Amino acid sequence: MKAWLAWVMVAGTLIWGLVSLTHFYPATIRALGCVMPSWLATANLAVLPLAGALCAAPLTLPSYLRFGSWVVLVLSATTFAVSYRYHPIGSLVVLILTYLEAYWLIPRWKASWRRSHPSG
Repeated sequence: MKAWLAWVMVAGTLIWGLVSLTHFYPATIRALGCVMPSWLATANLAVLPLAGALCAAPLTLPSYLRFGSWVVLVLSATTFAVSYRYHPIGSLVVLILTYLEAYWLIPRWKASWRRSHPSG
C-alpha cells in the first residue's frame, strides 16, 4: 500500500476518534437514528467485522480496495451507536466478535500468512 494512503487512513481514524469525543457526535447519532431504517442498522452489524477483516487482512489488495474498506469501516463504526439503539444484544455480540477478530484472529492470520509467504 502506498505510504501516503496509509497516513491518510491513520489521520482519518484519529480525526474520527477526536470528533467522537465532542458534543457533535451524540447529536449526529440522534439525527441518524431518526432517518436510518432498522434494516440498515441490522446490515451494519454484519458489515463492521467484514470491513475490519478487509482493512487488516494480510492479503495483497489494491490501494483503492483497501481504502474503500477503510471508509466502510469508519462509516460502520460511526453508525454502530444507531445499530445499538435498534439491536442492543446483537450489537454487543458483534462488538465482542469484532474485538476477538481484531486482537486474536487477525494477528494469528497475519502470523500464518508470514510463515506461508516468507517473501512478502
